[in-house]
Amino acid sequence: MLCYYFPPLGMGGAQRPAKFAKYLPHHGWRPTVLTVRPVSYWARDDTLAEELADIDIVRTESLDPQRLLARLGSVRAPRTGAAQLNRGVLSWFLQPDSKILWWPHAVSTVNALAADRCYDALYTTSPPHSVHLLGKHLAAGTGLPWLADFRDRWAGGVVVHEPTRLHRRFNRFLQRRVANAADRIICTTPSLQRDLRDAGGRPVDLIPNGFDPGDYPVPSRERLHPDRFVFCHCGSITRFSSPEPLLSALVRLRERDAALLQRMVFHFVGEDTTRQFGDLVRAAGLGECVLHLGYRPHRSALQFLVDADALILIARGRPGDGFVPGKSYEYIGARKPILLLSQVNDTVDLLRSHPQVWCQDPDDIEGIASALLTMLRQPGRKSLSMNNTTARFDRRVQTGHLAQILDEITKQPKEAD
Repeated sequence: MLCYYFPPLGMGGAQRPAKFAKYLPHHGWRPTVLTVRPVSYWARDDTLAEELADIDIVRTESLDPQRLLARLGSVRAPRTGAAQLNRGVLSWFLQPDSKILWWPHAVSTVNALAADRCYDALYTTSPPHSVHLLGKHLAAGTGLPWLADFRDRWAGGVVVHEPTRLHRRFNRFLQRRVANAADRIICTTPSLQRDLRDAGGRPVDLIPNGFDPGDYPVPSRERLHPDRFVFCHCGSITRFSSPEPLLSALVRLRERDAALLQRMVFHFVGEDTTRQFGDLVRAAGLGECVLHLGYRPHRSALQFLVDADALILIARGRPGDGFVPGKSYEYIGARKPILLLSQVNDTVDLLRSHPQVWCQDPDDIEGIASALLTMLRQPGRKSLSMNNTTARFDRRVQTGHLAQILDEITKQPKEAD
């Protein structure tokens, strides 16, 4: 399993491969994970690594510039500089991303592992999308059946920096080569599935992101605000999850009835990658009811989810974007009412089929304000029932699907441990 982002790296991208690695032995597959050494992580979560104590994890160096910058200073200091370097300079020369510089360390390590052990299949997961180019090279060299897993869109995607149309055309070319070379492809959303089917001739299976029922803690009796209706937004604050529409709706409610804000509190749990959230809250005068609690380890973050009365999910996209934030599934697993602020079709289609979900366009400030009032009048602190639709997002079920695909491409059914 080639996974550039892997625990103890925190945040959502590490969850999917980590849970696959955790549950694959239950289906007869014993993974070896190849990843990078933990340097210059945006967020660290050692609790995720503790779940993988029995998994063989091999860590290498990488020439990724963010890691190199980290070695010149503190772990936290280079974040902004590395991001600007990636977007403004390196994206012109390193395609599809700067993680292509992992190549020499990864290739030499896989070759050494393959010389010493017998493997049945190769799995790569992106982003970073360069890992699939690495997978293509290694599959050709080792002869192993290769399964490529796409968590996000490649060409034209929100995580790929393409300075010019020529860069986008080049990424489409690379994507087609991967899509035609992989023995099987899996992805997380219907729109991504359509894109990949169009790009190549290989079968593309949909295995969405999910949640692990074992991760959810028992609701706490000692909440931060026991006398208020608690809304919780759990996950990184980015340009795609900007809280500005919600803040505007709260200002509108305050203009109508200032006492309403005394009955509500909004917890934002997660990294603020924009570095602007605090300024927005202060400028709106909402510091007493909107609290940024910062990044928390995964299980600690889930505690805020299960303790909340309702959840806020924000997913803004460009016209034609198709994606589903990974946290959407953990929101579903928490079984709480959800206010969804999104115009992204994949996200809206997923959430609106579940009970007690209010969907609003992020630009409809009046609609958001009305939805908040409606939710405030609902009886809180009540868990919704789990149904068959929800159960299919269980990480254990999804890993079973992954194992079945691995059995098919290797034509070697495995026996569970």
